[in-house]
Amino acid sequence: DTLHSLRDLAAIARAENDLVRAEAVLREALSGYRQTLGDDHPTTSTVIGELSGLLRERGALKEAAAFDR
Repeated sequence: DTLHSLRDLAAIARAENDLVRAEAVLREALSGYRQTLGDDHPTTSTVIGELSGLLRERGALKEAAAFDR
């Protein structure tokens, strides 16, 4: 529930155009999902995609590409 709440918080920050905060919160959520579910879990993959999209939105294309599988 905590990790899902972090994703919601990141979505709110993104909707408010606070992309720096959204990125930080989404990274925290991703770290938690990786620890609890592993990299191959569908939810972890979804969060990786969300972070990659956010990074692209911020113009951090090289960093976003590092998350592409």
